[in-house]
Amino acid sequence: MIRLSQLKAPMPPAGALEDDEVLALIDTYNRLFAQARDAQDSATASERKATQAREADVDRYAQALRDAKPDPGKGPVEKAEAALEKAKRHADATARATLAARDELAALVSAKRDELAATAEGRAADARAGLREAVDALEAAHGRLGSELAGGAWARGFPDYKKGGAPNRLPGLRGPNGDEYFLDAAIAAMRELG
Repeated sequence: MIRLSQLKAPMPPAGALEDDEVLALIDTYNRLFAQARDAQDSATASERKATQAREADVDRYAQALRDAKPDPGKGPVEKAEAALEKAKRHADATARATLAARDELAALVSAKRDELAATAEGRAADARAGLREAVDALEAAHGRLGSELAGGAWARGFPDYKKGGAPNRLPGLRGPNGDEYFLDAAIAAMRELG
């Protein structure tokens, strides 16, 4: 029987692709992989039941011999073994179907690799632009918060007002050495991503 690990294929993150043909094959592969996983679980359970049926059959036969009765027959064993064969056949068929879908997906991705990569890279550029806009908005909001807090502190503390600014520490975020993270450093790091 083919193992599930032999059927595995890495998948792109959700929403990373727009190609309908590739997405349809990914859906087919995922559906078949789930069926193969369920079929292998079923085959494993059927194997357990068949083993239990064989053991129970020997126990029933031994009891019949002790009681000087005829062989009770192997009906339950035959039924369990038939179920096991059916489960193994289904597991093998779903595994082969999954492998075929994976191979078809690999061939399609290979044929469309440049197109898929260019589309994803274009979308990544758009996402970076959106990240830059969000970082700019965060920085502006942080500056606005500092101004508003300073205005309130000035009003409450006048004439003894001492200049302050927006809170800069990020509570709950600490580096590996235990140092606190600060918003201005986080903004600078986010700018590197964009």
